[in-house]
Amino acid sequence: MKKNRVFGITRRSFFAGLGSAGGAAIFLRPLIAAAEGAFAKRFAWIHYPVGTVSGLPGEGQGSKWFWLPTGAGPTYTASPLLKLFEDRPADNIYTFVNGPSVRSKILPIDGLDLLDPSQATLGDKHSQAMNIMGTGWMSVPIDNAPVEADPPNAKFITVRKGTKTIDQELMEKVADLTAPLIAGGMGPQFKSLQLCGTAKSMANQGFTCLKVLSYAGNGAPLFGEGRSQIAFNNIFGMAMMPGADPAVLMRQQAQKKSVLDFVITDIQRMQALVPVGQRPKLDAQLTSIRALEARITMEPPPPGMVVRPTLVNEPLTGTTGANADEARHQTLVRNMFDIMRCAFLSDLTRVISITLGDGNHPNRPLMWVPKPSFTNNADHHSVSHSGKLADAINAKGEASATHLGAVADFLKSMNATPEGPAGETLLDHVFGHVFTECRDGDTHERRRNPSMLFGGKFLKLNSGQFMVVSPNRYTNDMMAAILQAFGAPLPNGVYGDPMYGKGALPGIFGA
Repeated sequence: MKKNRVFGITRRSFFAGLGSAGGAAIFLRPLIAAAEGAFAKRFAWIHYPVGTVSGLPGEGQGSKWFWLPTGAGPTYTASPLLKLFEDRPADNIYTFVNGPSVRSKILPIDGLDLLDPSQATLGDKHSQAMNIMGTGWMSVPIDNAPVEADPPNAKFITVRKGTKTIDQELMEKVADLTAPLIAGGMGPQFKSLQLCGTAKSMANQGFTCLKVLSYAGNGAPLFGEGRSQIAFNNIFGMAMMPGADPAVLMRQQAQKKSVLDFVITDIQRMQALVPVGQRPKLDAQLTSIRALEARITMEPPPPGMVVRPTLVNEPLTGTTGANADEARHQTLVRNMFDIMRCAFLSDLTRVISITLGDGNHPNRPLMWVPKPSFTNNADHHSVSHSGKLADAINAKGEASATHLGAVADFLKSMNATPEGPAGETLLDHVFGHVFTECRDGDTHERRRNPSMLFGGKFLKLNSGQFMVVSPNRYTNDMMAAILQAFGAPLPNGVYGDPMYGKGALPGIFGA
């Protein structure tokens, strides 16, 4: 008698192929991979605008909010701005996440210089510095661009031919950032994502060089998305419903329905197939995404946040009130960071860049800093050039505290998201770099430029200390060390212009 053969399929093989059609599979693939012991490696590149208060003599020494700590190594004493990454005091108005300190998972660095300003004769200093940090090369004129009357501040500049910014270099050279977690499966649906903390940093909002952080090449800017609901729909909505009309998603959310409702049947059907140990993680992930979507749709301020009224000309400390972009700036930045966290966790992408404000950030800090102690009503770029009197220093420091407080909350949120073996978190599996494009806004000084690395347990980042590089090295050598740690090729052993590189900076990563 002929027996019927029974064909079985392993859970691993079944889920490895999920995802091509979207739906619930986008959430299940990383969980199944985790059950198999596979975890994504990610890169986050974060820029905050127009410098900070360094705390050096003549640059806000003794001010309330400054960057440079005292001491070095693991026993350093954190500066006020770096204390934002430690335990949150009850009276802190710049951070809202009550998670424990992430001091052990950050590496602030001193002694890194952007390329010699005396050699940088072409282009706006802010945008040029953003290009230099990302590529290690001086900016160049855009082909056939008109020559401005003031070349040192020219705005028709871009990255050098043959170069890309660090996020795109890593995406293209490091297979782990794009490859499937399980053999035969799907890799992330978005090779990389670009976001920004203000709609004024998007395309068609002025000079490209001031708005863009990421470049795929010369004349190939990658504009960020500066609207949180559109970013959410583009990432999660399109992943769950490939090819859906964006208007459908907007209409769904206007009716207070989540895009998750489109795949809820899928989720319920597949939930039983998820390994028992991963089910709580799936539930928590879906709850987090639904809460994020609801928050973005409504866009309320986080608890305790002071947000100026939108489009209301109400006298506030002698000002005329906030415009819409200023009123929503804080909330937008925090929403974007949560989009990043959820996108990483869902393995929709492993490379994200975000600029919290462009190189000539036009939003007035007085309108978005919580409980400002200053009266300066200028835009952020003008504030950065407003001198060293107490009111100006307070404005600069509190603006940096607002932005870095949001970064600190992002890190704490990732650190509160379990991933991997017991005790490990999402933050351990994300390596990132935080920087501003100049140390001192008044002078565009970019020696000893503020930089901080975070996460990166998988790269053995030497976190939990303050690293002092002496003698100074160019930021090119930090980028070379990052590429080397990821296992990416380094042509000629340096990153960027060989005139400004000695090779990978030692001490950033462990053996």
